[in-house]
Amino acid sequence: MALDAMTIAALAQELNETLVGCRIDKISMPSRDEVVFSLRSMQDRGTLFLSARSGSARVHWANESFEFPATPPAFCMLLRKHLLGGRILDVQAIPGERVLQIQLEAINEMGDRVHPSLYAEMMGRYSNLVLVSEEGLVLDAIKRIDESQSDKRQLMPGIAFTLPPKPDKVNILLDGFEANLPLVQQRTELLSEAILAVFSGISPLLCRELTVGMESLTGRDVTETEAKLLVERYAYLEQAMKDRALRTWTMVLQGEKAVEYAFVPLKQYRGLESKTFESGSALLDRYYAARDRELRMKNRSQDLTKQIRQLLERNRRRQESRIQDLADTQRADEKKMLGELLTANLHNFKKGDRQVTVLNYYTGEEQSIPLDVMRTPNENAQHYFKEYRKLHTAATVLQDLLREGDEEYQYLQQVEYDISQASTEEDFWDIREELRQAGYLRGVKSKTRSKRRFDPY
Repeated sequence: MALDAMTIAALAQELNETLVGCRIDKISMPSRDEVVFSLRSMQDRGTLFLSARSGSARVHWANESFEFPATPPAFCMLLRKHLLGGRILDVQAIPGERVLQIQLEAINEMGDRVHPSLYAEMMGRYSNLVLVSEEGLVLDAIKRIDESQSDKRQLMPGIAFTLPPKPDKVNILLDGFEANLPLVQQRTELLSEAILAVFSGISPLLCRELTVGMESLTGRDVTETEAKLLVERYAYLEQAMKDRALRTWTMVLQGEKAVEYAFVPLKQYRGLESKTFESGSALLDRYYAARDRELRMKNRSQDLTKQIRQLLERNRRRQESRIQDLADTQRADEKKMLGELLTANLHNFKKGDRQVTVLNYYTGEEQSIPLDVMRTPNENAQHYFKEYRKLHTAATVLQDLLREGDEEYQYLQQVEYDISQASTEEDFWDIREELRQAGYLRGVKSKTRSKRRFDPY
């Protein structure tokens, strides 16, 4: 599930307890929409992971090790400029919104203390990470948005930061559930869908959890008794969101596959295994780590496969050109014959003639031979012999090149197969390193450097 406002609020409370006071030692980006902070406190060190990736946007402590590109993205350099050496002052969820605000203290280029904020917006395909100055101006966003992309809200350096537009719904955390339940009772959809249609800040998963045992009811079917039960269930959700002692971070599993998660036990998944975690960070790290690793490997596989197919296409075009050039060399014997005929008939033409007709003693027929008017008879004959030697040498070279091209094609096909069979990130780095050493790729970081947890800055 995507993080909803209630889950983010519960997560923010836990992160605030552990992040406040931590100093930012290093900042890196393993991909274009992910940021990693290496943090240090008086007691420990750790890694904070922030993602703006559609479908898996989140913020949590991470145990996973990451690989980073040799050249940091521009947003990474900006974060380093403004935040390196700074410390975290506060972590808060914006009530009812899928937005987490991390307030920081850092030293600017003038040596003054400044207090920027990093906003993590976890809203599906609209997810973003936005660095905002203490004056409320956008310093930059991991995904810039200009007027051509949205006429409602822009995220460009230098403009005033505003929160995402609010949906035309009741904010469940600000406006309350019980007071607005009558709006649900006016609707004809299934009860969980009716709750989702009325309220913002709550996910479809938690809407279904509120209506366990009432799945067949519509909003209009809700009686006073059922309304009271809904209010009690929501009160439990809200209390668990606020009180860590009541919270139970739960993941539902189907075999080894993670199905769903929440900060309370999920009763709607009958017959499936549930696993609990000590914190939201531990759960999110477990839930997304394997999926993100698989996605990163898929992206690497697609990138490498694309490069290999480009190399195969280039090989194909080159081989076709060589085959055509080899066909042209078949005229070598003809050039030799014309040179011999001219040598035998030097007395029959002179410098300035455009052509000469001689008896071809190979065929017994007359043969017209084009001449260069600027050359003497002997020079014309030697020119044809030179063309013969040039084509004869080219034929030998082209045959060798065609053989090498066939070997290269077979090698690239094998690499393409190896990419399709790669199952670990180490496999991809091995393939990339092999291609780099073979001269097919440039600027690829070596395996030994790629294993570094953080790239130097």
